[in-house]
Amino acid sequence: MKFFFIDAFKGLYHLVDIKPKLEEYYRLLNCECIDIVQVQVSGHIYDVICDEEALLKENPIPSVLIDNHNFVYGNALICTDDGEGSETGISFSDTINIYAAIHNEFFKDFKFHPVLLGDFFEVDEI
Repeated sequence: MKFFFIDAFKGLYHLVDIKPKLEEYYRLLNCECIDIVQVQVSGHIYDVICDEEALLKENPIPSVLIDNHNFVYGNALICTDDGEGSETGISFSDTINIYAAIHNEFFKDFKFHPVLLGDFFEVDEI
């Protein structure tokens, strides 16, 4: 299943093909506990899977701008869900939508490059 992966520590983002399993999330996010934050980007809702304890780590790096005041820190995975809480991969059009958000002019004055601009919806614990 395709996920959009943001490696905050290397400053890279790309698609990864992984199974939607906690072990895969822990490995890629380099964490032991995750949160899922929903964001809306250009009318589409995405799940951002992130390290729940990222702010407790030394020198946390903001990686995803959720709204004008809230960030996700550290590595993140972006996907969609099936409406019942299970993650599903992202489509080609989702990938284009996410890339467009990354390169939005809004970000040109940031010292770091947060990846998504959206509206904050909710945080679900797994």
